[in-house]
Amino acid sequence: MQREFHMGLPAGQSEQVHVTFTLISATQTGVELVHSNWEGCGAMAEMMRNGYGKSWEMPFEEAPRGACQG
Repeated sequence: MQREFHMGLPAGQSEQVHVTFTLISATQTGVELVHSNWEGCGAMAEMMRNGYGKSWEMPFEEAPRGACQG
């Protein structure tokens, strides 16, 4: 699934986020996330890209880990 991503920007200035989930075993799922089309942010592209840092860790690592710990 691929969606436009324009957090705080007009839809015409969107990045793309592509997330793939792959079944590894009965208890494990692999997640691949590709965040692209930074040029859609125009003059803010470099600042936006640098600003994300490790931002994707929370929804794809920290939150699931916390949920699985009960």
